[in-house]
Amino acid sequence: MNLSKTQKNNLIYQLLKALKHLYAKGYYVHRDIKEHNILWKKDEKDRYILKLSDFEMTCKKDWKFKYGYKGTPQYISHEISKI
Repeated sequence: MNLSKTQKNNLIYQLLKALKHLYAKGYYVHRDIKEHNILWKKDEKDRYILKLSDFEMTCKKDWKFKYGYKGTPQYISHEISKI
């Protein structure tokens, strides 16, 4: 898929907006953001609409103590992988 810079920026903006919405609802960590959990489609005006999915591992502020470290191993951040 060939996206313009504007389209890419818009998709990144939508992803950040989704994460901001999670944070506003009290969830601090998604823990499994990867390409399989970012859904997109074109709307009737030929614009890409992004949806973030797979919220089974989202957690609140005390996530690392209460739930342990989870997620897809290939996508775990460098900081977490050192623990």
